[in-house]
Amino acid sequence: DLSNWQLRDENGNLFLFPTITLVKEGAVQIHTAAGTNTVVDLYWNMTAPIWKSGETASLYDADGILRAAYKVP
Repeated sequence: DLSNWQLRDENGNLFLFPTITLVKEGAVQIHTAAGTNTVVDLYWNMTAPIWKSGETASLYDADGILRAAYKVP
């Protein structure tokens, strides 16, 4: 269950996951642009890209525990 998980960076950008369950070996993509959420695609509904080269995107679970980090190339 990814409900209330967060994807954020050091600039304060935050994506809060809606109610969604990730199946074993499954994946979900977060899109900056506007769109309608599906079981595999989630949309942030922003008008400009969020991530810039050199920034780190961090994934936190619903309890605020860091689960993964990715530095944008």
